[in-house]
Amino acid sequence: MNSMARNTAWILMGQYLSVGFQTGYFILLARLLGPAQYGIYMGMVAAAAILSQYTSLGSGFVFLRYVSGNQRLYARYFGNALLASAAVGFPLTLIFAAGASRLMPGTGLLLAAVVGLADALFAQFATCASQVFQAAEQMQFTAALVFLNNLLRFLAVAIMTGLFRQTSALNWALAALVVSVLVAIIALVLSITRLGKPQYAGFRFLGRHTVEGLVFAATSSSVNAYNDLDKVMLNHYGMTAANGIYSLAYRVVNLFTVPITAIYMAAVPTFFSYGVSGCERSIALTRRLLRKSTAVGIASALCMFVAAPILPHILGSGYLPSVSAVRWLALIPLFRSFQWSAADVLTGMDRQRLRMGLQTGAVAFNLILNFILIPRYSWVGAAIASLATDGLLGAVMWMALHRVRSIVRRNGAQMDAQLYS
Repeated sequence: MNSMARNTAWILMGQYLSVGFQTGYFILLARLLGPAQYGIYMGMVAAAAILSQYTSLGSGFVFLRYVSGNQRLYARYFGNALLASAAVGFPLTLIFAAGASRLMPGTGLLLAAVVGLADALFAQFATCASQVFQAAEQMQFTAALVFLNNLLRFLAVAIMTGLFRQTSALNWALAALVVSVLVAIIALVLSITRLGKPQYAGFRFLGRHTVEGLVFAATSSSVNAYNDLDKVMLNHYGMTAANGIYSLAYRVVNLFTVPITAIYMAAVPTFFSYGVSGCERSIALTRRLLRKSTAVGIASALCMFVAAPILPHILGSGYLPSVSAVRWLALIPLFRSFQWSAADVLTGMDRQRLRMGLQTGAVAFNLILNFILIPRYSWVGAAIASLATDGLLGAVMWMALHRVRSIVRRNGAQMDAQLYS
């Protein structure tokens, strides 16, 4: 078994071991909060997800780029990632709390601050540790951290369900913050124990990679933005119950996207390695991966469409509209497989700015559609905007990749002509 297949297997194992706990977690949480409070909480989580990529200045992706091919750089780039998360994360979280509570009236400043600390700050420390193991191709530990996070969240919501029949979004956010802190501590201790201590890089070193890191951060944030802006906007318009229905459907979609995520997550270090020598090997690899992820995406869509009516029986009659919501969103995993297959090649070839530009355009397109559709059609409008954005972005990513390939080939031919002339 080659390293990529082994890494994919580890991530899939971790993800699927987590699926039971993750499924139990969101079922119990949806019942514990009810559609309105669940919508309030998920809208705040969506806003935090957009911000979270900036709290570390993209330093985790910088680590992946430079350390994947040279493990001797581990200590300094790991120290750089931790410094960025600590120095930038806290002030950004305070700014987020003030802005998000005003953007979504009725949610409260305290809820925004707690969710910001949990998801935009402490979760990033755990993400950083996961990327350390990803660069070292020790995916078993990346999988273990995913499993641990889902296990602890499930245990937390199970305890709260035993104590309370229903509770508020704020009470659950406080419990989630405790889990995020615990996972961050365990992740950092594990990474230092297994791979070594980080080295203090200094603010000069941080500044040297800030622009590059911000490009990575903007790219990742744009993915969260076109996936999550609709949830923020539903809360902004006061449609919290509708947001609860829609967010629940999106959680189902994310569960069915797990295998596709594992395939491309395991391939990231290889794309960085292949990208140094051109694009042909990377494109050949991503086409092989796309055949697998397309099959998974089609199977996922069929399963979601058929199984959707089960949800109200599990979650209660208040979530009856979630059947239609899941069916509306069933094609999202398939569209994501086309996006990620081309996007990871562009990143590995150091075309991150191009990828960022395309994804930023998708954010603008999604935002315009949501402004038009959500006030008129509520969560159905959000679903239409998501399908249009994800489908169009998948097509545009592959068009851009073929354009880059043509340029690289033409430049190579010109260099050969000059060499032999």
